Amino acid sequence: MMDFSKSPLILVADDNPTNRHAMEVLLADQNMDVHFAEDGIAAYDEAVSLQPDLILLDVMMPERDG
Repeated sequence: MMDFSKSPLILVADDNPTNRHAMEVLLADQNMDVHFAEDGIAAYDEAVSLQPDLILLDVMMPERDG
């Protein structure tokens, strides 16, 4: 069950810095706790440790894709 008393935790996984920056700008004013990963392995590790409410995932990334 989602705890609505805290900010939603979003994980953005994308190897393209321009895409990560665009997501940062879009989500900056939305009262969300946003984390970023630059490749599939880092995204997997972050997903396991953070247990985010939402993962925005690029399909094709180095190391391991979405």
